[in-house]
Amino acid sequence: MRTILRSGLIVLVSAGLFGGCAGKSKFQDKMKGLWVLESRTLSDGSKIVPPAISGRLEWFPMDVDAETAHVSILTTHGDSDLQISGAHYDIEGTDRFISKSYLEVGGGLSKTPDKGFLAKKTTDNGTITVDATKITFQHGKGHSFVFEGSRLTIRHQDGTMDVLLK
Repeated sequence: MRTILRSGLIVLVSAGLFGGCAGKSKFQDKMKGLWVLESRTLSDGSKIVPPAISGRLEWFPMDVDAETAHVSILTTHGDSDLQISGAHYDIEGTDRFISKSYLEVGGGLSKTPDKGFLAKKTTDNGTITVDATKITFQHGKGHSFVFEGSRLTIRHQDGTMDVLLK
């Protein structure tokens, strides 16, 4: 009898733990994965496509309850310039986040590459908006990530827009 009660208790506790994590995990599943740059539209309306530009964003949940993600962004401009950005995103519910950047090479997430290298931690607070078809991460520094199905749109501060596909 004790074995049956103990086994039943273990099953109930395990179900509660896994069930409590499921909502957050499903939320990050919409962003998780590798996104590949299809095009960049500059603020003047001109469009750049591969091979003149290429890029990728990888969203990787880091812990068991999926409140933290590693986000890396790589952009190359032909054969001449490279940009890299690395950050951890701490997701607070489904309406706020903190981005903790730890690496920026060549300007990081910007439309214009430079020769800079920054390996110090910087933070940026932002909001998350969820509606029926999309999830928007609006960064305090002005840019945004809009996840809509298998399409990710990155809007830069100056109006430049990157479109990536999963």
